Amino acid sequence: MTGRVSGSALGAVLLYFMFYNRLPAVLLLAISLLFLLGSILGGLRHSHGGLLSIDLHAQKSRLGGYHAGLKVLVATAAAFTCVAANSLYVSVFVFLFMSGVTVLAGKTPLHCYLSLLTLPGFFILMGTAAILFQFSGTPAGVFAAGTGTVYICVTAISQSRALSVMCNAFGAVSCLYMLSLSTPMHKIIGVLRRVKVPKVMVELMVLIYRYLFVLLETNSHMVNAAASRLGYRDYPTSVKTALHGSRNLLFLSFRRSSDCFAALEARCYDGEIRFLEKTQTLGRGEVAAAVGFGAILAALCRLTGGVHL
Repeated sequence: MTGRVSGSALGAVLLYFMFYNRLPAVLLLAISLLFLLGSILGGLRHSHGGLLSIDLHAQKSRLGGYHAGLKVLVATAAAFTCVAANSLYVSVFVFLFMSGVTVLAGKTPLHCYLSLLTLPGFFILMGTAAILFQFSGTPAGVFAAGTGTVYICVTAISQSRALSVMCNAFGAVSCLYMLSLSTPMHKIIGVLRRVKVPKVMVELMVLIYRYLFVLLETNSHMVNAAASRLGYRDYPTSVKTALHGSRNLLFLSFRRSSDCFAALEARCYDGEIRFLEKTQTLGRGEVAAAVGFGAILAALCRLTGGVHL
């Protein structure tokens, strides 16, 4: 909970300075406080093991029956276009469209979707802060604070760059989540095999993906066990618990991974994991929706200056 509050506070501060001197001070302060309050209240509905439920949401998604190859193509093309276009309008459109498809069409619960966004969101905010705030020997820009020798400044250029990078990153992440929350992993693997991705890359992807969840599950059990013994009752104890937990996590994860590999060998694993796949056909509605989205995205790129590679 403390980490979520800190992340929410960081997001509110960045939001305030990103639009500092561009919006009325009262309105900007109200927006930042509403963002902080909403993030904290949203965190109260956070469910433990949210990252472990990605596969569950993919299986339950209303979009699960649609053609996996088309979803991979649309998500990949949209992500690359979002980054390459470097346009605020394109990024916002992609983020809203992909999030809307995931939550409204796929029926992924909104609080789960927002909870899953917190992890990449934290790293995006940290990168945005490095762009937004600059060090200077003299006061400069729309905001400057310092001791007389070193000033932390926010300029109009850094505001524009930070906003652009943040929107591009969130737009690309929304494409990834649309795909991962609507398409089970075995279907994505099937698409990669059909497009002739090297076998060793596909196998590494499957094993790393599986062991990632093994690691997360092991860590979740350890955190719950430590919390039940008051291992996080204060900050010094939390640091000590985290240090001991990280050491134990390494050994436990090695043991779990060894057990998983032994189970694979017991089932005649020969270097390739095979999945039972059903033949999927493209529907006219799916093709029309993908073409319509591509046309709108292309028109938006053209109106906002095109794609710059």
